[in-house]
Amino acid sequence: MAEADDDAVISFDSLPLDPAGPRGNAWGRFGKHDQLGTLNLLTPERVAEAAKEIRTGVRISLDWPLSMPSHPSFNRDPFKQELVLRNPNCVYDDILTFNSQGSTQWDGFRHYANQKSRQFYNGHTTEEIESSDIIGIHSICEHGGITGRGVLLDYAEWATTNSITISAFESEAIILDNLKRVVKDHNLNFQKGDILFIRSGFTAAYNKLENQQRKELALRSSPDFSGVEATEGMVRWLWEHQFSAVAGDAPSFERAPIRGAHADPNFNLHEWVLAGWGTPIGEMFDLEKLSEHCKASGRYSFFLSSMPLKVIGGVASPPNAPSILQANNSQIFHLPFRTHHTHLSLFSPTMPIEIPQASSLKDLFSLKDKVVVVTGASGPRGIGLEAARGCAEMGGNIAITYFSRRETAEANAKALQEEYGIQAKAYKCDTSKWNEVQELVANVIADFGRIDSFIANAGRTADAGVLDGSVEDWENIIQADLNSVFYCAKAVGPHFKERGKGSFVITASMSGHIVNFPQEQTSYNVAKAGCIHMARSLANEWRDFARVNSISPGYINTGLGDFVDEETQKSWNNMIPMGRQSDPKELKAAYVYFASDASSYTTGADLRIDGGYICR
Repeated sequence: MAEADDDAVISFDSLPLDPAGPRGNAWGRFGKHDQLGTLNLLTPERVAEAAKEIRTGVRISLDWPLSMPSHPSFNRDPFKQELVLRNPNCVYDDILTFNSQGSTQWDGFRHYANQKSRQFYNGHTTEEIESSDIIGIHSICEHGGITGRGVLLDYAEWATTNSITISAFESEAIILDNLKRVVKDHNLNFQKGDILFIRSGFTAAYNKLENQQRKELALRSSPDFSGVEATEGMVRWLWEHQFSAVAGDAPSFERAPIRGAHADPNFNLHEWVLAGWGTPIGEMFDLEKLSEHCKASGRYSFFLSSMPLKVIGGVASPPNAPSILQANNSQIFHLPFRTHHTHLSLFSPTMPIEIPQASSLKDLFSLKDKVVVVTGASGPRGIGLEAARGCAEMGGNIAITYFSRRETAEANAKALQEEYGIQAKAYKCDTSKWNEVQELVANVIADFGRIDSFIANAGRTADAGVLDGSVEDWENIIQADLNSVFYCAKAVGPHFKERGKGSFVITASMSGHIVNFPQEQTSYNVAKAGCIHMARSLANEWRDFARVNSISPGYINTGLGDFVDEETQKSWNNMIPMGRQSDPKELKAAYVYFASDASSYTTGADLRIDGGYICR
């Protein structure tokens, strides 16, 4: 990319940069001979940072077929393909005829001029366009294409969720205030040089039309389509966020027709954005699969690699654009359409878990719309129930498990729903059985769409030492308190890896740090020590995509110790500096911390909540 001081702050109110040019222009920002406009913002450093968006290597094409729409609007000719058999050999060629504006495309800088001055980006004239290849789309190819961090504003999904009617085939404006609400809903923080995509719902609506309806749509006297509003507020917002390119799924990025009684002639977006700033505009991108994936993952940013056709002096081009999302892929290959070279991007096998986009403490602790699984939350009181209650208080949807107490578990789930207005469901699962844990994870994903946090809490206590207890007693405790946690991790881990995010929380015990007295419970101590070290080991193993932590409670009044005689319990209290056992509700904040983004930089940790017991 051209050298430029792209970090210099240029206020919107300081435009135009070239006083001899039209209103709002940024001509000369990157030099008078610049060919790239705001694509200069895609510096090597920003592209390298954008590569961190790649987690699982899931790739989604954003191109519609060249034959779509089958009946283009704006009086453009449809795509044609001619197969040519090269007799006498059994060899085929194909001849493609298409308008570069007829399907998914990037508008290059030669496409649209300021209509009053008849000047293109950086002041170039029609005479220059017709006599040279200046500001041709080939310049974008020669500098690596449009490659960086993409962000999706799924307006169509947001509008549907909020009971706002969308009409893709009417001249309807997507207002700025609603886009700002979508940004907040998606928990997005824009970065300089982001490539903005806005989904209006056009592609989905068009795909439902019959052929005759598509033909009638193209023949309408007025090409009415929904798109972003063309106002001073929108222009200012786009400039202030310093996008390197903008795109949508409709035939026009802004409300169409872009000129007419409804449009403010002072703020035509094609004039400001394309001709004025040198910001490529994309139209008719197929954002449907991307929308589904972003909704399922709760993540609306991704890595984009788009290589237009290398046509010298080209006006526009199909984007040939895959978006690449979530977890580890050491090699990503991108083969541009009808070119003779391959782009190979090599990335470090270790990709750090990203910094959360939220900044306020309230938002960091929020679990709104997230899905949290808590095993062992079927009792009338206990750690699991309080962990579930804490996560529900912060807006999380909750899946709890039970082994035998179905009625109590279902009552707990119902109470969570009614008290906190979230979704909750109880599932039967013996966590000491691998097949049942597998089924649990599959069922929760089927019912809730995903799992964001998994709290492996189910377990039992021991009532005998090695010599007094049987081999079966030992095996039962290890199975219930250690192997069950392994099963939970093994079942949910692949889901976290696929999504590129997740939090796994293990209920360990202070007994994993010390030897309890006076009771003998070696099997339990060993199992809980194993849980603590499992959390540390998994934190390293899952470092690319999930956090793993453990919580070590001390003596908690959950009912599990009711079989212990009063004298023993008094001796426990005497050994606790705080002089009492904990109420289960005193632990729920810890589970919320580990389940939420508040602990985004915490992994491999064990949090002891024991009233100071092991200090002595």
